[in-house]
Amino acid sequence: MARAYCPQCSRPLSHCVCRFMVKTDNQVEVILLQHPKEVDHPKGTANLLLGSLTNVTRFVGECFDEHDAFQQYMEKIQSNADLSPCLLYPSEGALELRSSVFKGDKQVLAEQTKLGPLIVIDSTWKKSYKIFQLSKCLQALTQVSLPNDLEGQYEIRTTKKQNALSTLEAVSYALQFLEQDQEKYDALVKSFVKFNQYQLSFRENHQ
Repeated sequence: MARAYCPQCSRPLSHCVCRFMVKTDNQVEVILLQHPKEVDHPKGTANLLLGSLTNVTRFVGECFDEHDAFQQYMEKIQSNADLSPCLLYPSEGALELRSSVFKGDKQVLAEQTKLGPLIVIDSTWKKSYKIFQLSKCLQALTQVSLPNDLEGQYEIRTTKKQNALSTLEAVSYALQFLEQDQEKYDALVKSFVKFNQYQLSFRENHQ
């Protein structure tokens, strides 16, 4: 008999993670660019984001210069003078999103609040770099990065990066800064911690 899967989180019904989704009405739209190998990855967090955020769109691919659906979507966005899409990617010239936005720093407010939609690459660091290098359209966007002192809770996937964040954590923190709302995404981040613990429980049970 074929294994039954949840239609929302794409996990086997016995490992469904929909209970960790937290409906969150994000003001800044999120555009998720997902590497094909992440689509069904059991440790990925993109499906949690897709099931939680009310304003999110996903495109799957590797070279987004050649991704017709993404290009058409971006043409529509860039035709709106009120929108300034930005890519969450720690390039050398990236604008750091800072918590001083909550303290009324007028310069930071001017820089950050005009940005959006937020474009995010969902992949490993190595594959994210490849996507960025292959996609000239992404290099042309304003790039933003998160502060280095944010501590991640993503223990279920290994990386050599210090304080590495999951896609869900990175998006949640970026939206906090861009929307000037520190509390709005707290429930989603806390639910992710529970998701992380849930995933770790399977590892512990098989030791």
